[in-house]
Amino acid sequence: MENNKKKENMPVLIICAILFLVLWAIQRSLSAQENPTVLALIDQVNAIGKNNNINVAGIVGPLTGLAKSGSNSINGVIGQLQVMLTVIMVLTNRKKGFIVATALNLINALYIGIFTILIKGSKNGLPGVFVALFAIVILAIIYFFTIRNDKMHEDLTKSYEQAIENNRIIKEKDEVLSYLAYYDRLTQMPNRHSFMENLEERVASGDDCTIIYIDLDNFKNINDTYGHSLGDELLVTYAKKLENLCGEDNFVGKIGGDEFGIILHSGMSQNDVINFVSSLQSIFGEPVNIRGDVFSITASYGAANFPTDSRSSDDLFRCAESAMFNAKANGKNQLCFYKKNA
Repeated sequence: MENNKKKENMPVLIICAILFLVLWAIQRSLSAQENPTVLALIDQVNAIGKNNNINVAGIVGPLTGLAKSGSNSINGVIGQLQVMLTVIMVLTNRKKGFIVATALNLINALYIGIFTILIKGSKNGLPGVFVALFAIVILAIIYFFTIRNDKMHEDLTKSYEQAIENNRIIKEKDEVLSYLAYYDRLTQMPNRHSFMENLEERVASGDDCTIIYIDLDNFKNINDTYGHSLGDELLVTYAKKLENLCGEDNFVGKIGGDEFGIILHSGMSQNDVINFVSSLQSIFGEPVNIRGDVFSITASYGAANFPTDSRSSDDLFRCAESAMFNAKANGKNQLCFYKKNA
């Protein structure tokens, strides 16, 4: 509906209709006139022939046609202008223009047929009727092809818009998938894949670093008792606390269901790592209120150093994980450093 309205130009339709009627009035006026000079010459020829008993029919016939030839030529020009105006109506207003143009041509054809051919008995009006009817056929063809062209244009526009929308959806999905490949859906923290990539970069650069593997103690009991929804809220709360503690100097990520990993910046001694883990214990030990229930939990920590404990990122990660298992086996809520002979 909106596309059709955009194709309508009512001022042009009104102006063309008015011009058509003005030309039609001029045409009707000219059809009733003949060339006065030629008519006077015909009268003189007839008078000479009558006075001298001469048959002047061969002369008067061509002169009679000449008397009307001027107006007939103008009528032909006016007819062509009327056809052009009706074509403009269709091109600028489609359906409304076609209806108005057809109506005007039908009225013109009926007028000529009734008043010129039937009443006056003149066959001179036949070309006018033919032109009007032929114009209607031309208008119908033009209208048909313009409508079909408009439909094709609309279909192409819709296809183009749909293609753009599909590309936008695909792009958004790619962005989501790319995000999920590197970030945890629940906490929005870097996930295990992102953690390992960062660790590989640190190892490849040759800078010494220490990683800490954190596993919350008995967190499964919280999920079983209070439900996974509350457990998720608790994880999100601790994730924010960890990010605030680590800041920009240390890299922290969620590497499992209730497990976190931290890559400490270079130059930290064993005592620095112990002090940092003490800060972590304070975070988990601080009471957290979730839906009216207060929680204060503990975690087990495993630490491994590059290049002392391992020279590859995967092995270093396994070393920290092994140290964390030792911490759990020795009573939980403590830090264990990786020992090769342990």
